[in-house]
Amino acid sequence: MAGEAVRLPGTLDLRRWSLILTTGIAVAVVLSGLEPAMHWRTVGDDAYYYYGVARGLVEHGRPTFDGLTLASGYHPLFLAICTMLYALLGAALPAAVVVLAALALAVHGAVCLKLAEQLALGPISSLLFGLMLVANPALLQSVWMIGLESLLAVPLLAGFLLVCLRAVDAPEEAPGRLPSAAALMILLIVARLDLAIVAAPVFAFAFRRRPLGVVLGGGALAVVLGAYMLVHLSVFGSPLPASADAMRLLSRPLVERHLHAVLHTGYYIDFLEHPLRFVMNALRSLRFAVGVPSGVGEVSAGRLLAGALLLAVAVAVAAVLRPVGWTKLRRDPRAALAAVVVLFVLLLVYAGTVRIYYLRPWYHGLNAVALALAGWILVARHLRPLGHAWLLPAAYGAVLLGFGVAAFTESPPAFPLRRAEVARAAVAILPADARIGAFNAGIYGWAAPERIVNLDGLVNEAAFAAIRDGRLARYIWDEAGLRYLLDVDPADSLVAMIDGNERSPLRLNLEPMETWSDGRDTHTLWRIVCTVGCGAH
Repeated sequence: MAGEAVRLPGTLDLRRWSLILTTGIAVAVVLSGLEPAMHWRTVGDDAYYYYGVARGLVEHGRPTFDGLTLASGYHPLFLAICTMLYALLGAALPAAVVVLAALALAVHGAVCLKLAEQLALGPISSLLFGLMLVANPALLQSVWMIGLESLLAVPLLAGFLLVCLRAVDAPEEAPGRLPSAAALMILLIVARLDLAIVAAPVFAFAFRRRPLGVVLGGGALAVVLGAYMLVHLSVFGSPLPASADAMRLLSRPLVERHLHAVLHTGYYIDFLEHPLRFVMNALRSLRFAVGVPSGVGEVSAGRLLAGALLLAVAVAVAAVLRPVGWTKLRRDPRAALAAVVVLFVLLLVYAGTVRIYYLRPWYHGLNAVALALAGWILVARHLRPLGHAWLLPAAYGAVLLGFGVAAFTESPPAFPLRRAEVARAAVAILPADARIGAFNAGIYGWAAPERIVNLDGLVNEAAFAAIRDGRLARYIWDEAGLRYLLDVDPADSLVAMIDGNERSPLRLNLEPMETWSDGRDTHTLWRIVCTVGCGAH
């Protein structure tokens, strides 16, 4: 009929998708303008932790050559995949991760369409699902270099929610769906441990739908995560592998610019994606609050932005729940599960939007997905009947996979390459047996695995006591056996790269970081400072 909007499966008509598309493009444009110095090539180095551990497992039979604290316990499935890929492909591992990340995004898009169809979402919640695809960098993470450690969990989460929702909609079929839901939940938790906080209660609710089931699910979750933390406390000295962010907050006076206070760099935005880590680090930070430097609590533009977005999320939550009503949520399992999904999406949108402002503006990835959605709309106008709508996620997957394959022919990102050059240059100016400590040492450790020691795992009671008492340098000297610390500010490196200085020669200097006497000898912990080619210091 003329003038009638073509409808996708469920209630996702083209007008709504047009709104989603417009919103996504607007978000991409605005965010890219907020921080023009950022560039898609400035990927972070989190994935290099896993690459380094995988190489150590393959080549030396242990996580790394220097016995690096296992910083990869947070995404065991990703570590297992990286280890297998390194055994097969060697140094081509990062390129293979690019293609796998694109595949994960493609599967995620297809499953989310099915999930939205199953929920038969209304205008607000379907818009939120569209935003999850279009305007959320926490899910899109970059199809270029980094992100599979999180992206691997994204399609698993969507598939898990879809199976649980179908079990709620058709209780008579729930027993048959139980094995697939359990398998997906296990894979999901192994892919990303903190998602057990979402998976266990939803699983118990979907297949028992009794208060006792939720309690049992929560109890099982507590046992699993409790055992995991005990292992890290007893074996690795840290309850959570990435909990060094709390140390960054406390150690700013000692390592200066390299360890920014979390409230001023956006590290705390990561905590919004990792609720368990956030709680643990918050408790530890409070416990050792004596060592917090002055000025950390001051109001900044970033904190104001975070507060404003948090308020916006609260308003959106109220808008979603008000039409449903609490009575319906209590009586209708499907409405309650839909509310859980929508709230989770809201959290991801919030965390991802704030994070993109601070750290990694993957707005080119956003534009790519926006173009894919535009292609969906054009194709949908010619699909009658819409029984052929499977072509839409297939086209979406082809676009994303194309980005991954194209990455094999792209020049490697300049920022990681520059940091690798810094690592090799630092090794060259020191004695052959000298080992260097570094925070955020993913790329550094990948470039010089036998010489660079990752200090992000240096988080335990003794380390926090040393931080509190101003003895971190001595602690690094005594406990880690290190005499040198690589102090290259990533922000300065970024500015230098954008200014075109990535081609300038490196110049590294040794400067005393701290000198002290133990009564018999005088000791100095040296820091390696990049004065040319890494930004101004």
